[in-house]
Amino acid sequence: MSKPVYTRLQMLLGTKIALHFSIPLDANTNIDKNDFQFFLGGVNKTINSVSIVSGYLIIDHSETITNPKLIKVNYTKNADTSKNIGAPSTNGGGMVDSFSAVDNIPPRVVQQIVKTDSNLELVFDDYIVDNSNVDKNDFELKISNVSQSI
Repeated sequence: MSKPVYTRLQMLLGTKIALHFSIPLDANTNIDKNDFQFFLGGVNKTINSVSIVSGYLIIDHSETITNPKLIKVNYTKNADTSKNIGAPSTNGGGMVDSFSAVDNIPPRVVQQIVKTDSNLELVFDDYIVDNSNVDKNDFELKISNVSQSI
């Protein structure tokens, strides 16, 4: 059985952040927000609530965050096992150990290129926000180091 391991931090709309794990977390309504510390720029901030939604750990706070690199979250595993976070055994999971989480993901990069007859699909390492203002002129396509029209 594998324990879920923290993998990355994601800012959500409003005052929420999501922590991602190697295995989706199991729902647990007994989580104690006092098992967590939320730091912004090294200053300890108040956590309003902690929950698990769709396998992600969601931390709600009251801060305006302009730079996710300033966020740090500490988790101390509770002695009361009913308050711990973990993954269900059907997912191959176990309880999460104490950890510190920071935004450790570099800028988005292309993980894979899928080619069809007339298209190249770029697959990124994370979700990319929908943007109707994308301009093909912002990109350059080279094949064998020769520029191609897009």
